[in-house]
Amino acid sequence: MQKRPTTKTYLSVYSDRPDAVDARLVHNIVRDSKDPGGYSVVAAGAKLPTPITKNELLHEFAKPVLVAQVSFALMWDLFCH
Repeated sequence: MQKRPTTKTYLSVYSDRPDAVDARLVHNIVRDSKDPGGYSVVAAGAKLPTPITKNELLHEFAKPVLVAQVSFALMWDLFCH
């Protein structure tokens, strides 16, 4: 039988945002993990490396980068109509 995760467990996973961990988050993750195949999804997420911020990625790239910004409304018009 699997050991139930606790708030302490999720604090170790969400170490960069401990304020986001509360009883509701733990409840929602545990509930979703009970869906068929849900445990595998939750387990896979726990094995992911710590995400890198976009600024860190751009700094590592160290070459000029063109960033195109478009409003959501324009994107909606272009791709959804």
